[in-house]
Formats: sequence, C-alpha cells, structure tokens
Amino acid sequence: MKLIPAVAVSRRRMAMLLVAIAWLPLALLCWRDGKLAGDAVDIALLVDPVAYSRYLVAIPLLVLFHAIVDRRTADALTMLGRTGVVAGSATAAVAALFEQAERSWQSRKVRLALATVSVAMAALAWPAKSLVGVSTWVWHTVDGTVQVTAAGWWNLLVSGPIVRWLLLLALWRLLVWGRLLWRLAKMPLNYIPLHPDRCGGIGFLDAVQVGFAGFGAACGFQFGCLVASAVIYGGYDIESMKSAAAALTVVMIVVIFAPSLAFIRPLQRVTRDAEQRFWAWSARAALHVDRAMSETSDDAIAAQLGTSSVSSLTDATALLREARRLQPIPVRLRSLLAVAVVMLVSMALPLLPLLPLQQIARRLAGIVL
Repeated sequence: MKLIPAVAVSRRRMAMLLVAIAWLPLALLCWRDGKLAGDAVDIALLVDPVAYSRYLVAIPLLVLFHAIVDRRTADALTMLGRTGVVAGSATAAVAALFEQAERSWQSRKVRLALATVSVAMAALAWPAKSLVGVSTWVWHTVDGTVQVTAAGWWNLLVSGPIVRWLLLLALWRLLVWGRLLWRLAKMPLNYIPLHPDRCGGIGFLDAVQVGFAGFGAACGFQFGCLVASAVIYGGYDIESMKSAAAALTVVMIVVIFAPSLAFIRPLQRVTRDAEQRFWAWSARAALHVDRAMSETSDDAIAAQLGTSSVSSLTDATALLREARRLQPIPVRLRSLLAVAVVMLVSMALPLLPLLPLQQIARRLAGIVL
C-alpha cells in the first residue's frame, strides 16, 4: 500500500512552475510600476526578505518536503508488512486502514478545499495594511488612503495562496499520517520486544516524522525573514525575538512528533509483558543454578560455570535487561535534535546579512542553552 500518487509530476518542474507563477508576475508588475528596486517605495520587491523567503525558498522547500514525505510514508507502510509487525488477523483490517488513508492523502476534493481556504485567507491580510507604517511594493498611501498595487493584488490572490496551499497541504498530510498511526496503534500488532531498534520493531516510523522537518523548515525560514524585515525596517532588536524563536521551535517539534505518541500505551504493554516473561525465566534459571551450586562441592564449582544452566541464566539476564530498554515512543533523541537544528538553521539563514557569523552563532547558542 502506498500514499503516493501512481502518476506524479516531476517535483523539479512543479517547483519551477509554482515559483514562476508566484514570483515572475510580481517582478514584472513591480518593474512596470517602478517598485522593483530604488527609492520609489520604502520596501521594494528586490529588498524585501519576506518575499524572497515565501516565493524563492519556501515554495521549492515545500515541494521537496512533499516528495520526501511521500517516499518515506510509502517505505514505512511497506516495512510494516515485511517485518511481520502486521500479520495474522490484523492484516485485512490494516489493509483497509491503509486504503482509507490513501484516499484522504490523495483526495482532489481536499486539495480543492484547501486551495479555496488559501484564497479566502487573503482577507486576513487586509487588516495588516493599516499596521504598516511604510510604503511597500504591496501597498502605498495616496492622499491619505492606503491603496493596493497591481503586484499587491497578485500577491494577495495568487502568490500568497500558493504558499498557504502548500503549507495547509503539508499540515493535512501530517494529520492524515497522525490519524493513521493512532488507529494503527489500536490494532493487534506483533510488536517485537527484543528488536534491535528498541522500539518493538516499529523504529522505522521515526524516519517519517523526521521527514516532516521540511514543513518546520519552511515555517522557520519565513519566521526568520519576518524578523529580518522587522529589524531592517521596524527598528526591532534580534534579542527580543529569542523567546518567539524558541517557542516556534518547541511547537514545531511537538507538532511533528505528536503522532508517535499513539504508541505509548502499546509499547508500555509490550515492555511489561516482556519483563514478566523474562523475569520468570531469569527466576527459574537462577533458582536452578542456585540449587546446583549448593549441591556442588567447592572443587567442582568451576566445572559448573560452563554448564547449560549457567548459560541459560546469563541469557535470561541479558534478555531481561534488553527488554527493559524498550523506548516509550518510536522516536530517537537524535531525531528530536535534528528537527531542532533544522528549525534554528532555517530561522538563522535570513539573518546572515544582518550580523557577523560569529555573533549569530553565539546568539543561537544562547537560545539553545
């Protein structure tokens, strides 16, 4: 079962097409109206970091994100069958679950609805123009009245909705995947308590959640550009944005890895059952060895150390110790750190022209530490 379309448009062509639709008309309209560069307005298009982040970085990044997540979800669903985690009576129910998730993942109606919402959200941008105290390529003041430029209309009705649609589609896919995992966790799966991944044999799901880091990177980069714009044109200090940057990082980590929390109770149950089994085995093996040792003379104890009873006790002890090392959720610490680093780097990149590299590194370290 796959969550990727049978016929897929080239991701590179899709990214280039969306960038062309979002950016080129803006550049042409701003050039026609004298707002591409120069001093005609306070913020021309070519000096607006927010425009760069949305249309030249966020769009390709989100298209790449969808490609990565499509492949990783397909691989994860394949691994569920290959590893034997899904087997027996649960096979038919899980297959039906996958088919339902696939329909939601590829639903054209959902994509159309999200596109409609993305365009409708343009209305939320109208109140923002009254908060801007400078003239921009989007709107400017004529005789005390705020007017939207031609490029501004394209930005509100076409370019902006493209980015919002990609972000909403990414969020929708995260919700579909999360719902799939929560329903899957309720199925009678064959967890493997002694699996080397220490996640009951489902540790490969961690790679899917890390794949959603691209969604966080797109949000982080746009946040960084908003900060850069506020510093350049609003006189804000970067230090005042530390709390917001840290909060955004924490929120994105929680959102990305929340679906994995569905397996807390199943893995706790697997850990408890495994501990009981191996504890009983260890107890019996220890009792047998203790009796054998108590009935053996001191001179013959050395010979007993190489018997199968002692070997069985050693194996039981090692397996009990391994069963107790099962993780409560199929998420590795390095994955959490990787997403945190991706978020911080994406937020820092737009700030590189504003501060020396060493100063940025020190301030990022201050946020982390």
